[in-house]
Amino acid sequence: MTWTRNFPPCTLRFTQENQNILFIGTFGVGKTHLATAIGIEGCKQGISTQFIRCSDLINKLQTVQVQGRSEGVLRRYARFQILIIDEIGYLPIESVGAKLFFQLIERRYERKLVG
Repeated sequence: MTWTRNFPPCTLRFTQENQNILFIGTFGVGKTHLATAIGIEGCKQGISTQFIRCSDLINKLQTVQVQGRSEGVLRRYARFQILIIDEIGYLPIESVGAKLFFQLIERRYERKLVG
């Protein structure tokens, strides 16, 4: 016996409406799985998509700031139509990292208002 199921296509309407999605829940409930599925569907639909763990993002932002390249990297992350930041709040963030993270979120918000 073969089971087939026709699901309606995923619209990812939140990208067109410049909205955000936030998954909140305890460990092991599937937040990363859902975010990954959205990222895969975004890629399938040709939507610019990036998936990164929060700690990796903060480390990268701090590294490029020391190198004097933070402007370009912030600009690049701000341009993705879908930016999935996983494990926010899992590890503590130092002051410098928190400021850089805020700058990125602020740029994405400003881009949302403009474009």
